[in-house]
Amino acid sequence: MRCSIFISCSLSALLFICDVVTASALAAFFFQASGGALAENVDSRCEPANLHESLGRVLAVGSLTMIFGILPSKVLSKLHQRDVVFCSLDKWERQLRLWKMQDRIILSAGLAVIAFCFFYDLVFIANVTPEDGMAWYVSCITSLAQTLFAMPLLMTTLIVIVVALSRLSGQVRLEVQQLCCHDNFQLKES
Repeated sequence: MRCSIFISCSLSALLFICDVVTASALAAFFFQASGGALAENVDSRCEPANLHESLGRVLAVGSLTMIFGILPSKVLSKLHQRDVVFCSLDKWERQLRLWKMQDRIILSAGLAVIAFCFFYDLVFIANVTPEDGMAWYVSCITSLAQTLFAMPLLMTTLIVIVVALSRLSGQVRLEVQQLCCHDNFQLKES
């Protein structure tokens, strides 16, 4: 999830949906390519040996698809680089036209990626056994849970630990006082 004053809510939602559906399509591709998703008329010797093997593979697929699934949305968000611009009125209007054109291209590319991933998922689900469809579903839920809960929790925990450790350092507190409270700090020194 992205928080930015330069990205609209609709574009942020598009990028999030792109993350989710790309991860699900990658999971479907992995299960199809690795033989994890078996056709309905396949030999029974191709199935996983035990429950732990199957669960480990599903969790690994969910984790890897979350990592690689964000690549298309990262590319699209890199195309949406904005910054505060100070210029004349004619340059300003030209810059706005350029940004609107970029937004249309990003929206079109994002919708194309989402449509392709949905189509791939539907074709995948239509051609596999119910058990393999359930394994795909579990890997997609794992990827979604990592995106929505695990990564924000990890980042919050790391930030809290760094802040707590930095509060122990007198040098860090002094520098923060000088940077944030420059006027008040000068008054206390005199």
